Amino acid sequence: MEILEKIKQLFAHPDNVEQKKVLKSLGSRNKKVDSKIKRFTVESCPYCGSSDFCKNGKRENLQRLLCKDCKKVFTGKTGTFVHGIQEVNKFEKYFKLMFEQYLPLSKMSKKIGISIQTAFDWRHKILSCIKITTEVFIWITEIDDIWFLYSQKGPKGLKYLRIRGDSPR
Repeated sequence: MEILEKIKQLFAHPDNVEQKKVLKSLGSRNKKVDSKIKRFTVESCPYCGSSDFCKNGKRENLQRLLCKDCKKVFTGKTGTFVHGIQEVNKFEKYFKLMFEQYLPLSKMSKKIGISIQTAFDWRHKILSCIKITTEVFIWITEIDDIWFLYSQKGPKGLKYLRIRGDSPR
């Protein structure tokens, strides 16, 4: 409970500098999503990290931006797991459902109203963006050899001839 109390104290004052630092560290690398407006804002270029960019038109109600350093065009979705998804509302429902209940793809696709292939693709898109812990593995691992019988009947130039059985004669 003392962590919850510390968070409440931190967010009690809206002008707190530490509050901005915490929110920035909790957010993604350089993108913020305003859930009410569904608008993506960008602080830096996802390709080179430069903060020197300008507006470059709109596409599908998203502001396109042009980086002045690397000359690449990007939007607020670039580099996020929402990039390339046309139905963001359904994707958000799928995302919440995926972590609330453990359902098979067929049931999830029926609940959301998407195809099974789309549900499969979205699941892998979400799972590929989850950060894996970077703990160093320090334990001992042992691997034994496994031998399989493999028939080489027919090829010429073998060192031995296998007539019958499991062992060479």
